Amino acid sequence: MGKKNPIVHFEWRTRDTGRLTKFYGALFDWKFNEMMPGYTAVDTGNKEGGGGIMQIPDGQPIPTGTCNYVSVPDLDDAENKVKAAGGVILMSKQDVPGRGAFSVFNDPEGNTVGIWQPAAPPKKIKKAAKKAAKKLKKQAKKAKKGKG
Repeated sequence: MGKKNPIVHFEWRTRDTGRLTKFYGALFDWKFNEMMPGYTAVDTGNKEGGGGIMQIPDGQPIPTGTCNYVSVPDLDDAENKVKAAGGVILMSKQDVPGRGAFSVFNDPEGNTVGIWQPAAPPKKIKKAAKKAAKKLKKQAKKAKKGKG
């Protein structure tokens, strides 16, 4: 079976991060790392997937609970599909610098799900930059020949 839109991340949403890190740390001996204000990474010992605990910002309409994130190639397209299928976008296109971007929605039954668009891998970015530089160099040579 191929990996089409796999679940790539799990998350607990809470109004008290400290309470959950203490609980899951004691229960499963997991380790935690505050990556940025309001977000704590969960190290479960599994190298294949990751998790986190998100402090819900005041005023956000996101309920406490768990949320799985599904990988998608294009957030705009996925958000349009969510709306067309009867879902409601709760948070649209939130950037995670250097890693990607995500959106959060409720399905028609009220379940909260995240969609994740990873940033282009560094190799792809470097390859695209090299290709663009090569093209520009070629165009510059052509232009120079045309002038001289």
